[in-house]
Amino acid sequence: MRFATNLDHKKFFHKNRYIEFTEILSANEAKALKENADRVLLKRLSCKEEQIAKKSTKDIFTQGRDFWREDPSYKKIALHQNLANIAASLVGAQTFRMGYDHYIRKGYDAITLSPTSLQNISSIQKIYGGMLIRISGTSESLTNETAFPIPKNPGDAIFFHPEYLLSWEALFQDLESSFYLIVYAHGEARYIPNEKDIQPNFLKKVGYMQGEFLRNDLNPLFPIKHV
Repeated sequence: MRFATNLDHKKFFHKNRYIEFTEILSANEAKALKENADRVLLKRLSCKEEQIAKKSTKDIFTQGRDFWREDPSYKKIALHQNLANIAASLVGAQTFRMGYDHYIRKGYDAITLSPTSLQNISSIQKIYGGMLIRISGTSESLTNETAFPIPKNPGDAIFFHPEYLLSWEALFQDLESSFYLIVYAHGEARYIPNEKDIQPNFLKKVGYMQGEFLRNDLNPLFPIKHV
């Protein structure tokens, strides 16, 4: 996984507040992540695959947070230096750290129907943006056009600005598709519980106090090299 940004990438990102990348992961890597994600999700929900349809949308979505703290394959992607370098280069960040991740499994009602920015529903202030990676399904199965640039194939990704208005409804339309979202934060970001966050207390559970700066032992800093 080796990618680099150039001036055209940066111009496109600053104009549109997102940029697409193809084959951030191989098809096999995406497939393995999907299998591991479902295993972790079912463990957290204490159910079998055939029982998951009986679970509420909120329960399913809530349990998708912070897989990187539990599964080695997700930790490898979440803390991948080259991905962080790409994101930091696009936003011009000098200090950059891991914020959180989220597994988005489709086929259920959207958590929020109106377009909403990632920063508006995050309990980390401030964040630098999100890397959304498709790990199953294809965008060709979507019948409605959307302004939100959904990654087309497994392994493809978009990086988007924290204030970009996300069409969350579009991410929940197709039963066969799922995504992995990595959220990057400022080096001096704080934990500020946000009632709009589906899990406002998730950082409290790992040892943070309200208002505390994110710590290197719990949310690692990346040694940034702009690419």
